[in-house]
Amino acid sequence: NYGQYVKIYGAEIPKAINSAKSTTTGKSIFEFDKNSTVARAYENFAKEVLADERTRKKNAIAQTR
Repeated sequence: NYGQYVKIYGAEIPKAINSAKSTTTGKSIFEFDKNSTVARAYENFAKEVLADERTRKKNAIAQTR
């Protein structure tokens, strides 16, 4: 069970042609098509990671008190 060793996030990044096209143009998915499904999925993933990190920091501070 990977969840014991690695944080598993709920966000899913779909496969899409726009992500491949953005790579071939040398642009990020946000520069290529910021409103695409893939761009929104990466944005949601980033928000999930940042929220998790904030929670971890709060818990670490609480444990030191």
